Parts: sequence; C-alpha cells; structure tokens
Amino acid sequence: MKRKMLLVEDNVLLAEVVVDAFDLIGFDVHGVQHGTDAIALAQDRDFDAALIDLELGEGPTGLEVATAIQKLRPDMVVVLSTGYDASTVDPELGVPVVGKPYRPDEIARLLTEHTSAPTA
Repeated sequence: MKRKMLLVEDNVLLAEVVVDAFDLIGFDVHGVQHGTDAIALAQDRDFDAALIDLELGEGPTGLEVATAIQKLRPDMVVVLSTGYDASTVDPELGVPVVGKPYRPDEIARLLTEHTSAPTA
C-alpha cells in the first residue's frame, strides 16, 4: 500500500517533479500551492506525512502550516523543506527540516524514522 503524502510547494514546476519522483518510490502525493489549502485537506483527508515548503508565497508560512497540521493530526509526520538556511528553524519544534535540493529517498528515510506507516 502506498503511503499518502501532502506536498505544500508554491513552485509549480518543482511540485510536479517532486510528485513524480515520490510516486516512483511508492508514495501517493497530493500537492497544493497554498498553506490554507493544505490545512483544509489535513482536516478532511488522512495523510501519513506532509512535506511543506518553509517559504510559501501567499497566506500562512510553512512553519504556520506545519504547526496547524500537527495540532489537527498529531500522528502525521511533518517535514519542512527550504532553499534557505535550515538552521534558522527552531529545533525544539520537533519538525525535521531538509534543504533544497533534496532527494526523495532522503525524505522517505525521514518518514520511515518518524512513522510506522507501511512502505510500498
């Protein structure tokens, strides 16, 4: 069974590449561009994990989205991604942060370390 991942990425071209890459390693990815859409989906659907861009264009920041999703779905694994300095994120938040560019297998490893969801 494929793990379900919510991708929150405002760069449409990058999101398309990420969706395709994660599909190849056994994830069913639903991508959105805006944080408000991500929060609404997290309320209505079951995802195993969320990969969230830290710097989103409109609406809430990636960190705000991650915090909201963790409150709604404490069992969902949340990973933040950034093209900037990942050390600016407070490590006490308990949210893994990966730098861009990242490899899908790196994210899959993080998800495996933080969840007991079945692999593909």
